[in-house]
Amino acid sequence: MAQNNSRLFEAHVSSTLTPDAPVTNKSRILDDSPMSSRSSLSGGFQARVNGDIAPNFEATNTKGMRFALNEALSRRDFVVLNFWSKGWCLFDNQTVKPSSLSKVYGKFPAKCEVVFISPDNAEQTARIEGKKETSLVFLPDPSMKLSRLYGAAKEDEEQAVGPGEPIAGTFIIAAEKDPDTKGTRGRIIHVYMGVDSFTKSETLKLAALAIVRHMTEMSQRRDRESSAKPNGKQKQRRHTITAGAGAEEETAKRAVESRRKKSVAGCKQQ
Repeated sequence: MAQNNSRLFEAHVSSTLTPDAPVTNKSRILDDSPMSSRSSLSGGFQARVNGDIAPNFEATNTKGMRFALNEALSRRDFVVLNFWSKGWCLFDNQTVKPSSLSKVYGKFPAKCEVVFISPDNAEQTARIEGKKETSLVFLPDPSMKLSRLYGAAKEDEEQAVGPGEPIAGTFIIAAEKDPDTKGTRGRIIHVYMGVDSFTKSETLKLAALAIVRHMTEMSQRRDRESSAKPNGKQKQRRHTITAGAGAEEETAKRAVESRRKKSVAGCKQQ
């Protein structure tokens, strides 16, 4: 990569939002793309998987501003959707603080939008978000329309009718050209499911590292397909970035699993 290594980790603080909608809990599915395959997980639900076209949607955030996925992707290279669970633990969401999440946000490459989707209503989600001004995007999804759209939900076995139960999950979406509309659409490149709110910081760090690795691999692929070969210094830089991101990714994965086990054990004691 010709750009400085530090540029890979710049925070992109402006938000792809427009203040043209009132504060509501409504969201709208704009394009429910078919799944190329489904990942069956425990609990009887199926999630979108790597390689699926990311279904487009629009929703209103806690500040009354409209967010649309494909519009965000037209201005970004990546969008990270971080779905929250609730109700399974007394401590759920209490460790989610914009101040700590903002620090992790700084590890994402430039032109990346991070969106948090909560099954709570707008008022409850706003309390979690806090009053401090932040560049992070929080979308309330009490009907769980978005959760079900991405498979971050399972049916409630005790309740035949209803939105079901939310499942925590993170979806990394890369922007690409839509061959039919000539516009921009998203493709899912990484999925992390079942990671609870205690591990959000670790999960987002893992997502950031996965994006950096994906960017490097795509650059290397373009080099192989191009007649213009990179010089020795460029090759060494890309190798260093890829190796470093891979090692950090493995460390982050172990941290996520360790925190998950501790948090589940803590909830069982309550």
